[in-house]
Amino acid sequence: MSWINRHRRVWGFVILTLLLLAGMGPWGFDLVNVPAQYTCSAPLVRLKGDFCGEPVSAVRGLSALLGDLVMAMVTGKVAFIDLGHIFLGILCVFIALLPVISAVLWIYTGHHERQSLFHLAAWGLATIFIWFGFSVRLLTVTLQFHPGQLWGLWLYTGLVSTVLILEVVASAIRGWSSQAR
Repeated sequence: MSWINRHRRVWGFVILTLLLLAGMGPWGFDLVNVPAQYTCSAPLVRLKGDFCGEPVSAVRGLSALLGDLVMAMVTGKVAFIDLGHIFLGILCVFIALLPVISAVLWIYTGHHERQSLFHLAAWGLATIFIWFGFSVRLLTVTLQFHPGQLWGLWLYTGLVSTVLILEVVASAIRGWSSQAR
């Protein structure tokens, strides 16, 4: 694991680039009912059954959430239930962005013990959020589209899971080496 620490900035840039790429990839689809005998024209993609879908990235979803929030604040037409949805949406966005913050800290700062705890918490929360918030739903039989079409979501899921495992292993190795001294 020392080779990761020696090339910390390079790995940080690789992780940050992959996170940004995953955020721009499709995480879902806006569904449109188009009977199977008709074709779907770009940017729509033929999904299962009589549906076409326009790919929706995490970046597009975030901008839609922020747009809804601004419109609600400007018009003043916000129901109590809408505030709950907006709060949950912002909380989900914050949790999903924690790995980006962690990667930036990984690039621009040295190694500190408290920072390791933050990295573990950030990647752990993101892994729990993504597996239980999105990916479990993708593994169900009632899927209307092929999971490979959501490569952005799967790239993010694989990346946060892998980095979490590496952070846990690195923390364990640091703990063992400090006990050996």
